Amino acid sequence: MNLWTVAVEKHISDDDVWNLLVGAFEGGSNYWINHIEVQTTWENAYKSFAHDTESTALSTLRDRKKYLYNTQLPVLDPDARISVYTCDHQPELGAPVLTMQTIGQGLDVMARDYPRHFDDFVTERYDADTSDVFLQCCLFNKVVYG
Repeated sequence: MNLWTVAVEKHISDDDVWNLLVGAFEGGSNYWINHIEVQTTWENAYKSFAHDTESTALSTLRDRKKYLYNTQLPVLDPDARISVYTCDHQPELGAPVLTMQTIGQGLDVMARDYPRHFDDFVTERYDADTSDVFLQCCLFNKVVYG
């Protein structure tokens, strides 16, 4: 019996990545994240959001260099950095940092090393567990917790 390996190219949108980040930060990874620190020069437009009649699409926010939620920053601002402090944080090691670059690396790691979760993501069957695996792939290049 032959086993075939096939490489498939998949285009992933900013919205898809943002949805995974929301799933991780709002539930999937809460058991190991203590807190985060955000570094950006972009304006947080959340306070004006309720009164803003303009589009809040990611492309519009990117054009205006604004964001509504911290989870949007890594897909909008190429210079944004989110330091993620774990519950067992060791100050001498520093905190892992989420950036646009680590997201790309995390997607590659997830596709290669965690194909079941990656398949759940690309077929839109993902949940908090998938989001957690994704964030850990971005920050640690492997699943450390859970």
